[in-house]
Amino acid sequence: MITKLLLIIWAVNSFIYYPIGNFNDKTTEYLKTASWAKYQANAEQWQTPEKVSEESKYGEYPKDAVDYEIIYQIERKLDGVSRLAVLKKLFWEVNNHLMTNEEKWRNVLINLNQAIYHHLFQQPVYEENIIVSDPLVLLELGNGRCGHFSRIIIDIALANDYDARLVQVAHHVVAEVYWDNKWHLVDIPFIFNFSNQWPSIEELSFQPNEIDYYPPFYANYFFDSESNKIFHEYLNKKWDLINNSSTYFGSEGLEVLNNQISYWYKIAGDWQNDKYYGWQKLTTEYVNIKSLLESRMPNIEQLGFVINRHKIKIQASKAFDPDNDFWKYELYLSDYSRDWTYKEKEDFKKLFDPIPHNLGIYTFDQELEIDLPSPGEYYMTYFAKDNYAKENPQAFYFPSEEIKLEVK
Repeated sequence: MITKLLLIIWAVNSFIYYPIGNFNDKTTEYLKTASWAKYQANAEQWQTPEKVSEESKYGEYPKDAVDYEIIYQIERKLDGVSRLAVLKKLFWEVNNHLMTNEEKWRNVLINLNQAIYHHLFQQPVYEENIIVSDPLVLLELGNGRCGHFSRIIIDIALANDYDARLVQVAHHVVAEVYWDNKWHLVDIPFIFNFSNQWPSIEELSFQPNEIDYYPPFYANYFFDSESNKIFHEYLNKKWDLINNSSTYFGSEGLEVLNNQISYWYKIAGDWQNDKYYGWQKLTTEYVNIKSLLESRMPNIEQLGFVINRHKIKIQASKAFDPDNDFWKYELYLSDYSRDWTYKEKEDFKKLFDPIPHNLGIYTFDQELEIDLPSPGEYYMTYFAKDNYAKENPQAFYFPSEEIKLEVK
């Protein structure tokens, strides 16, 4: 009897959801191939060197960088397909009823993060300069920015009987989803959040440094085997790397918003035949919030090495830091490899793994000497840290590429 009961529970919770209903032929046919894998393949097309190089010719949100005809072709292809049925299927494709809400939304984040390529220089918009907001059009297109990404999260939530809302913060647009009688921020950094503490934006504003334990939302840019070099060339010239707390609550961004964040709620209705899927009819709520002095990460400078027998001499220039509070380099030394590189996109998941350092952690400003125990292979990873790390030692900083040294 117990064995039969366990088999029934396993069967129910292993079942891949397939929508049941009186769907038209187009929806029935489309549901046969609708999957995260399909949409993730769509995102791959935007990550070639040619695409990234083409993007870099344009400035921020350029109208002439958008191929409107592709958007219109996708809309025609999807005409009559039930968005609700597809959004339900996607949610249950990666979830089951035994999972916690935190586990379910982490699974959605992981898959959506791979299905929407976040453009550096443009976003999907119509010729009238209104952003594309139909979730299926965006998934078929395979690219978007934070506003598109968060709207898809909300539409998946609403399709699966969760309340959800869009939130404009300092330098970012995010989604909050309601479960267990409270709001929860559902954003890319929470891919790495295994504590199962998912605060709301308002709760996070009281302890903003906690979000800095996770890689920032743009971290996936660093893991692109095709466009990695092009991105880094652009990044080193023009971008400031800010941590998550500054992204959400930075003073420069919030000043433009009158030190308020805004909550946007969709108005209930049938959005199936609405080109914007209900995103042009919203109610809005404004809340005053305390801003933070923005913190910008130092750049990781190239280190120089001189090897003399078992002694390594390391030299570095002072790391460039946009807000001029560079503190120190922190170097992790090991006799085995961390086994990942920024040039492999699948290694994005390893960004939060501990860095090997069985031979020690060394701190230095511009020069360091290390005595090695014996000839052999050694591996080093280093960080450039600023004053923010003094107050928040658990804050995330991007590690360098791993350096392999052979000492004879």
